[in-house]
Amino acid sequence: MAIVTKNLTKDKLKKVTAEDLIIIHKNKEDEITDVSFKLDKAYDVLLDIKSNIEKEVRDIKKGIIPSQATAIKDNLVIKVPYYIFTGNALFMNLGPKIYIQINLLENIIGDVYTKISSYGINTVLINLYIKFYIKESFLYPVLSQKMEYEFEVLVASKVIQGKVPSFYNGLMESSSPIINVK
Repeated sequence: MAIVTKNLTKDKLKKVTAEDLIIIHKNKEDEITDVSFKLDKAYDVLLDIKSNIEKEVRDIKKGIIPSQATAIKDNLVIKVPYYIFTGNALFMNLGPKIYIQINLLENIIGDVYTKISSYGINTVLINLYIKFYIKESFLYPVLSQKMEYEFEVLVASKVIQGKVPSFYNGLMESSSPIINVK
């Protein structure tokens, strides 16, 4: 999944700032009334990254491939040690080298979503994320295995401070009836 991490670099995400994606609306008294998102820009970033990933996979399928691999009929074929499938760190590098076929990127789906969390009294933290769901398959000599990956990237984050009231939790007094300080 080096292709995905390569495309999720700071350069790709540097084009967009939190102010480009998160809009804070205020009334005449400079109080925050609501928050909206420019989802079209967020989806542009998502589609840009997704198209770059798909382009690199197409290049690999066309024959522009990393070293120690070959492409056969739109699939990548690599040589790996036979016991790599055991999952045991002691045996993974042992045995004769065998060919496995990797069907790159059967499916890639992108999603844009937000998380809003409390950040204090009348303060919220808004995070805007891009998430990718990627499916691919490996064809081993004796079995086939489908792999699914999820990649989540924080695109924008903003802390929004609302007006703090002069009283909190229903108490209108500045002194506490429990503690008497004189």
